[in-house]
Amino acid sequence: MTATSAPMIDDRDWSGLSLGERIRMIEVEGYLVLPDLLDQGLVEQLRTEVYRLETKAVDYSDRQRGHGHLEF
Repeated sequence: MTATSAPMIDDRDWSGLSLGERIRMIEVEGYLVLPDLLDQGLVEQLRTEVYRLETKAVDYSDRQRGHGHLEF
């Protein structure tokens, strides 16, 4: 994306994707949205926990950071 281009908004119906379409999203696009999978309270709890992780940049993307050896 260039500095002058507007961000792309993906307005597809995520709840209507078939299994094949979901797999494609992960493999090709690198992400998948599963609406209403987690309730808001759990999302906030996860956000708090993830915010505390010390992350490091990965060598293949300037937009991703990672943290290894996660255990739940």
